[in-house]
Amino acid sequence: ESNELREEVIRDAYFKARRYQDAVKIQEMIVLFADKERQTYSPAYRAVLYAHLAALYKFAGEIEQARKAAMMVQELDLAKKAEVEAFLRSLP
Repeated sequence: ESNELREEVIRDAYFKARRYQDAVKIQEMIVLFADKERQTYSPAYRAVLYAHLAALYKFAGEIEQARKAAMMVQELDLAKKAEVEAFLRSLP
């Protein structure tokens, strides 16, 4: 948990510095870890991680990756369907 928290702090620092690609790399690692440990993390929690990843991809200009991450949010948590659709509409 302390490593995860440290990674989130680093990701947020990159984001604030507008180093979106670096923030994406950190979030990809967080998501990969949560996916590998899926028995530990609920689908709803993993959906939040993918939502963060989708937003970071959007800031980094990686629109297709943002779409894919957003679709994972919906796959993991159907309650987020309207939010995912709104996010997808916001993409260029």
